[in-house]
Amino acid sequence: MPEITYEPEDDASMSGINPDSNYGAGTSLWVGVAYFGGNKSDFFRAIMDFDVSDLAGETIVTARLERYVYDIIGEAGATAQIMRCTRPGDWVESQVTWNNYKTGSSWTAGGGDVDGTNPPPVSYAEASGAGWHAISGLGGFVEDALANRGGIVSLIFRLADEVPDAGAEYVFFSTRSALNHPRLIVEYGEAAAGPSGRRLAHEPPALASRRPAREAPPAAAARPAPERRSA
Repeated sequence: MPEITYEPEDDASMSGINPDSNYGAGTSLWVGVAYFGGNKSDFFRAIMDFDVSDLAGETIVTARLERYVYDIIGEAGATAQIMRCTRPGDWVESQVTWNNYKTGSSWTAGGGDVDGTNPPPVSYAEASGAGWHAISGLGGFVEDALANRGGIVSLIFRLADEVPDAGAEYVFFSTRSALNHPRLIVEYGEAAAGPSGRRLAHEPPALASRRPAREAPPAAAARPAPERRSA
């Protein structure tokens, strides 16, 4: 069956310790919890929107998300979750923070408003080493987006346990990096060719991107938070 690959329309990290800071211009996305001096010093969630509207009318078979994880700090392979953000296409990449989805507009709950039932969250094991990391089972998010959200798949990534005994941080490239962008790969229907306008995943490996490369990737992980805090 054919597959089609999408890159995020928008993506960003949100920091609980710097709840009014925006990181939409960063080349990295963060999921996890940081510890310093034995205390939790920060916690991060990532948010992404994908536009899959040109799959309207297609039968969705499966979907998976792939990210290039280039740094793991602390525990490897911790359990994490993807949940549906309830403001698809409404949050603004250059303005979103832990507190606000855009300037002057607050999330109902810090860290992003989510629906934990429709579709149900997807639990997955975070990466255990550097490289491409695939998360399967996202077909329900694509189907829901096409049926109810104008074709926008809006996702929030977080650790299942955000009060662990030790740190667990996962750093992966965003669409602002020069290479290895996140990608949502959707298998659909039985048609011989996919919808127009985007490259199929079984074509040559270079991905179609609606964003030019704007920055070289960071040489090493740099936390969004400007400093560690001991409490």
